[in-house]
Amino acid sequence: MSFYLLLPLIYFLGILPFPFLYGLSNVMKFFLYHVFGYRKKVVFTNLKNSFPEKKDEEIKKIASKFYTHLCDVILESFKSVLMSKKKLMKRSHWTDESIALMKKMFDENKNLVMVGGHMGNFEWGNLSFSAQVQHQVMGVYKPIRD
Repeated sequence: MSFYLLLPLIYFLGILPFPFLYGLSNVMKFFLYHVFGYRKKVVFTNLKNSFPEKKDEEIKKIASKFYTHLCDVILESFKSVLMSKKKLMKRSHWTDESIALMKKMFDENKNLVMVGGHMGNFEWGNLSFSAQVQHQVMGVYKPIRD
């Protein structure tokens, strides 16, 4: 039921031009990072554990970039609902060699498992990959726990 109630918002976000979407993302980041401090303690603890050699100022810059990226990915995911294949392919890059290798594996009836990090928009990566090779893509994840 909530999906259908949110559908107009999803479509509205999907039709916004990218500059407006990223402007909205900056507003969203301001509230998540500066006002509500969404998971701020966890983010800073993880960054300090991952980069013990970095000073607090560097950790703050990385955290700020993380929140920018998080908000961008969230809003870009809504954009993908109405994005054309052409626009999607413009924003996702696969090398010709990697596509050829994957198609060869599929032609030989081999399964393919790809592992990737949360760099860029991984949702767009999945969509663009399935558009390139014409095969089903499934995401596997482990729920986050504190």
